[in-house]
Amino acid sequence: TATATATAGGANAATAGVARLALVHAPRAHPALAPAVASVAPLAPDGSSLLDAKKRKSGEDGSFPFDSFDAVVDAIGAAVRSQRVVAQRATVTSWLRSRGLRFIDARMASDGSSIVAFSAKLGDGAWGAEPAAACEVLLRGADGVRLTVRGLPRAPSVRGTRGEGGEGREWGASRGGVGSIAVEDAGVVVAVDYPDGDFSPGAACGDAHRVVALHAFIGRLRPELGVGAWLEPLSAVVETSGHQARVSWVGGIDDGGLAAVAMNEESAKGEDAASEAARVGDAEAFVEAFNGASR
Repeated sequence: TATATATAGGANAATAGVARLALVHAPRAHPALAPAVASVAPLAPDGSSLLDAKKRKSGEDGSFPFDSFDAVVDAIGAAVRSQRVVAQRATVTSWLRSRGLRFIDARMASDGSSIVAFSAKLGDGAWGAEPAAACEVLLRGADGVRLTVRGLPRAPSVRGTRGEGGEGREWGASRGGVGSIAVEDAGVVVAVDYPDGDFSPGAACGDAHRVVALHAFIGRLRPELGVGAWLEPLSAVVETSGHQARVSWVGGIDDGGLAAVAMNEESAKGEDAASEAARVGDAEAFVEAFNGASR
């Protein structure tokens, strides 16, 4: 949040004064509690950048004179617009650090927007040997954020792509995001646009994990198992021997997992067993769950 403190001075206190702007980080320990100020970062007089450390050490505090409070309001508006990107970057980098993921946050898009880039894959071990995907979170301030996941190989079982499919449901993008998917020469690309909001940057990071986990599992569905998959931005429709189910990540990133939702009556009996198979990455057990249910 960008805030300003102003003190009047000069011969006419109504028309002259000095203002200072600061970026205040005030998180809530619990939604029911009042925010507690954790840090205060002085801003430069234009409100668009943090006050340089050397200037702070030399005694500068970012103060600037103004003739009317309209000038202060304009400066606060500029600070809010520019520092929104700072807040988005802080959320994304904090999420990545908490999970031990390396990232680069010094890149810029062609339109001048900031990018946080990182690689994502499942954990170590047999269920996590798949190659990492390249993820980018484009920070656009009041225009929200955009997640792009590249380097997703097109599995042999993939028959094509579909639109959002489950928009607005648990298998759609989080926090009002709108997803799209495309197959390019270098592989599958998933993009999700999120509206501006306090939870949008974190939702983008979480959805990156969901996309990577989904494609790691789809890659294990070999054609010889008699399956075919239609890719959606954050889910996939899998067909096998007359059965059809949508696979997607369900629940939180730390306590959820891949699950299957039957899309026809014949598949309903195998839904629980298929979900458990998808959770642990067992493609053969996934197919058998549905085929066995019809016996």
